[in-house]
Formats: sequence, structure tokens, C-alpha cells
Amino acid sequence: MNPKLQTQRVVLVVRAVNDAPSFRLSRFLLELWEDSAPQRLPAFARDISAGPGERQRVSFEVVALEGAHLFGSPPAISGDGTLAIKLRPDVSGRALLTVVLRDDGWGALRNGANASAAQVNS
Repeated sequence: MNPKLQTQRVVLVVRAVNDAPSFRLSRFLLELWEDSAPQRLPAFARDISAGPGERQRVSFEVVALEGAHLFGSPPAISGDGTLAIKLRPDVSGRALLTVVLRDDGWGALRNGANASAAQVNS
């Protein structure tokens, strides 16, 4: 052993981060008739994932809504990807929804992410 050489060990810990959830919209164009009854459209969002190896609960959020005047209540997407729409009577036009999927993990606190990339039904 060389008396002028000193050896030390370092412990390196690699911690998990909260991976962003993901999904895809199955439809980018929906056509409804004026005065339509409330609609529930299953599988509007598909391939819903909390992220690789993640187990958190996820929920959708409509973060931007152009054409809000068309709706009796804001459109909502359930955790299984079903879109619920209630139109206002006697109104027509075009709406644009921007949607993200959020999880209940710790995200940005540890270099992770709590939200998917925004998707637009354009």
C-alpha cells in the first residue's frame, strides 16, 4: 500500500422523480346539434397513464376554453376519459378546449412533473 495515497468511498443515491402523466385525445372534432341534450362521450381521452412506474390518482382539467358561451356548464372529463358536455339552448358556434392531466404526486418539489403536456381539440 502506498502511504501517500488515501482512498475514500462516496455513497451516491439516485432518487425517483414524479414522472408526468400522459394521455391522448381520441377525437379532435366533435359535432353536435344546437339544443342537443347533455352528452357523455366515452373514451374522449385514451391511453391515460400516471407516468412510468407511478401509482398516483389522476384527474383532467380544462385549462382553457374558447367558446365558453356555448355551454350551460363547463365541459368536464372524468378520470376514465369520458367527456361530459351540457350545451346552452339556442346557441351555436365553435369551442376549443385545452386539456391537461394532473396527478396527486409531489412533482416539481423533486424535479418531477404533476401535469401532462396540454392537448387541444383543434
